Amino acid sequence: MLMSQQYQESLLDDEESYRLLMENVKDYAFILLDPDAGIASWNVGAESILGYQAAEIIGQPSSCIFTPEDIDNQVPEQEVARAAAVGRAEDERWHIRQDGTRFWASGVLMALRNETGQLRGFLKIIRDFSERQRAEAERIELLEQAQAAQQAAEAATRAKDEFIAVISHELRNPLNAILGWSRLIRTRKLDEAILTRAFETIERNAKLQAQLIEDLLDLSRIVQGQLRLDLCSVQASAVTEAALETMRPIAAAKGIALETELPAVTAEINGDPSRLQQVLCNLLANAIKFTPSGGRIQVWLERSGPEARVRVRDTGIGIRQEFLPQIFKAFRQDNTANQNSHGLGIGLAIARQLVELHGGTIGVESPGEGQGATFTVTLPVRAAL
Repeated sequence: MLMSQQYQESLLDDEESYRLLMENVKDYAFILLDPDAGIASWNVGAESILGYQAAEIIGQPSSCIFTPEDIDNQVPEQEVARAAAVGRAEDERWHIRQDGTRFWASGVLMALRNETGQLRGFLKIIRDFSERQRAEAERIELLEQAQAAQQAAEAATRAKDEFIAVISHELRNPLNAILGWSRLIRTRKLDEAILTRAFETIERNAKLQAQLIEDLLDLSRIVQGQLRLDLCSVQASAVTEAALETMRPIAAAKGIALETELPAVTAEINGDPSRLQQVLCNLLANAIKFTPSGGRIQVWLERSGPEARVRVRDTGIGIRQEFLPQIFKAFRQDNTANQNSHGLGIGLAIARQLVELHGGTIGVESPGEGQGATFTVTLPVRAAL
């Protein structure tokens, strides 16, 4: 605790006690000021805490140990005026050492008066509380980290719950169709046309469920770094044409025009043909899914120096600008009123990972909702031998 004003004044009356105090107390800075707040005396504690030797600082204004912003706000003058008016002024604030570093200090400025009440000067006592301030800052930082970790854990739990709900829904839908038609086949006599429809529905939903499971396995392999590519030399046009042939019937069934522009350019890529086809099929399936009947999807391939680019542009529902940065993240879907949940939200995440494993990039542009979207895959072309 800071010493009382009366005890300090009694020490000052005793020259020997004052000398011992100034020479031996190192944990406190004792600074004697003249009536104009100039530094008149400086103990070893002040030397230790503030860095100045007595000969360097005596005669300087006491404001020199305050921060520039406190000086601009006339804090030193206000402190002196308060001490002169009521006897003492206490505060906790930043102060400046000789080397320019700051430290947090607890201080008291006491007015010194003689028997007649005449102001003879001031005694300023400062204690360095930097460690306490640092410990408090560390405590606050740890608390904030703990809160952030808790929020992250809660978000992860919510994401997991949402993922389980989504995957349960997506796996249940084809399973319900398979079970429903299987029950009808087993319990009723169906004519040839209905049987054909039943088997087609069962096969289509079984393939859908298998694809969902394969997507999950792919994502797991990517996360664990276990996905391997079967690299070979392949023409970008061949991969693009293969993906188009796979997806063209699906687009036609929905009444969507699939327009292509595949110029006769040589763009040889060092890649895994099946994985590259998977990427393009994913982009085409995405475009078909979000483009209404009567819409149009354009696909074109171009060579630009050492790169080959495949663009897939649709006239679908588009993407909100605020959602664009999230589009390639796993399990992220724009579940707005105009864009209901479709699938697991991992197809584009897988596509991005596969493209990056090939040393390429994938991007998306959309003017906004209802204005379609354009996905661009860029892959490095093999150098000519």
